[in-house]
Amino acid sequence: MSNFNVNYSFSSQCCGSYPHLFVPTTSSQQGYFHQAKAELDATLADSMAQMSFDERQMGQEDLHGVSEAIVEDRAQTDAWLIDLDIHLKAIKQGSVYEIAETMDSSRVRDREFRLLFLRSNRYNAKNAAKQMLNFFNMKLQLFGRKKLTKEITFSDLSDDDKECLKTGCMQILPTTDRAGRQILFQFPGLRNFKMLENELRARFYISNCLWKSQETQRKGLVMVTYAMSGLEDKTNGAGFAESTKLILALPLYVAGAHMSTDNVAQYVLGKAAISLMPVSTRARCKFHLGSDQECQYILSTFGIPREALPLDPKTNKPALGEFLVWFNQQQLGKDPRMFENELDSHLRPAKNDVLFVAGQKVNNAGNERFRALAKKESEYFDLMSNEKKTEIYDEIVNEIKRCGGRFLKQNGSDGLWMEVDVSEVRRKLGQMIRNFRHKRLNREKEKSSTHLGTKTKFVTVDQLHPNDVLFGPLTCKNHQGNVLLRQAVKGLASEYDSAPRVEKMRLTQHLLQQSTGLGGRFLKQSELDSDRWEKLPDDVARSKISKLFRNVRRLKTTKHQ
Repeated sequence: MSNFNVNYSFSSQCCGSYPHLFVPTTSSQQGYFHQAKAELDATLADSMAQMSFDERQMGQEDLHGVSEAIVEDRAQTDAWLIDLDIHLKAIKQGSVYEIAETMDSSRVRDREFRLLFLRSNRYNAKNAAKQMLNFFNMKLQLFGRKKLTKEITFSDLSDDDKECLKTGCMQILPTTDRAGRQILFQFPGLRNFKMLENELRARFYISNCLWKSQETQRKGLVMVTYAMSGLEDKTNGAGFAESTKLILALPLYVAGAHMSTDNVAQYVLGKAAISLMPVSTRARCKFHLGSDQECQYILSTFGIPREALPLDPKTNKPALGEFLVWFNQQQLGKDPRMFENELDSHLRPAKNDVLFVAGQKVNNAGNERFRALAKKESEYFDLMSNEKKTEIYDEIVNEIKRCGGRFLKQNGSDGLWMEVDVSEVRRKLGQMIRNFRHKRLNREKEKSSTHLGTKTKFVTVDQLHPNDVLFGPLTCKNHQGNVLLRQAVKGLASEYDSAPRVEKMRLTQHLLQQSTGLGGRFLKQSELDSDRWEKLPDDVARSKISKLFRNVRRLKTTKHQ
């Protein structure tokens, strides 16, 4: 991973560059850490000011997932590769790269292999050449000469390497961020290894899984380190320097790096580590200090949905179920993650997908979001034009996709999952919205029953409120609530007459809420007992308000005639 790393808390050995930093042992030292935090924030702000406008702009665009992808036309790519070859020839003499070249020149000179390093360095041929040499150096140290020109597979890991990987301290999430980038999620508190080399080999392997995807090569990846209370790095940053050296040698572009913590000491030590990095890389790093809820919200503003995080929603503790499925697939030689050109033949549902199962209500996070969006649009849906309905369909579909979700259904013959065509999604969505509307209308009809002994709420005469709106004898029109409503209707009459049907519904809803907000209710005199009043359901009340608007228009027309 080129350019930088924010994987772990700052190593205690590295604190020599920052002698005023230390791990607090008493509560009185917390204030000192807050002061150190302010100093580091100011230092990093100054270093950001040293960057060019283009560097800062590119960093911010990468962080928020709005940077433009570089187009790789054949002629330009050939030029980059020629430039890379020139730089390699200038620096390869006596290097491990040269050994690899003599062992398998076709592999080392492979076009796609070299493009890995160009893409991870944003097509800077000089930096790509240096990274290639470092890559082979690290590979030789970790896996030996026999594997120097071979792809690293799960079987190349030792049992201790696999146990380290199985902890889930680093994992590729099945859901991308809103820009479609892979997320490498890290729990520093889960780090556990017999020897540091076990973790380094596990990191090499999981990175190898990532760079198989050409989309990840081009877009880069997002790294999230979650070091909240109970999940802090218990090794005190052991292996920080070695991990950094490895990550800088791996051909992956980190488009954004986030560290979330509620511990001021972790925050300060992490920022101290960032301050040692090249100035040009700091714009893509963000540190978030706050509670679980606060940090998760901040991450969502950068396009990393809360639902994508491998955390139990109730306890905010690591949820490793999906990761362990992935790990088991690795043992079987399969990869259920959706890497380009390495797809398993069958789709595997993820938590943000919308799953359609005949005759069943699915409580997947994607389904719950889908239902909530549909319910929100149900109130005025029948009044919308077909064009507006299609627009609503597309907005909901795009919102699901922005959260990394897909629309999947099970094949009836073999039970395997397959993607649903957009036209079918629209049809299902329309039916769901209509169902929500029918359920709401049925509930309101139950409440508006006019027979004694039913669920109708009756109010006696002496319980009327001044701001109630009454429908009954002609004397009701002078009731305070009626007068206030008529005045409001007259004030909005011109806007109502020129508004489309949906806006008219919203205006009537606004006046209904305005009246109820003043303590008023919409009441109708009972046909069975003149001393009793029935509370009208909201849809009936809105129709009464609409009739008032029409009466105002009718009176205006009569006057003009």
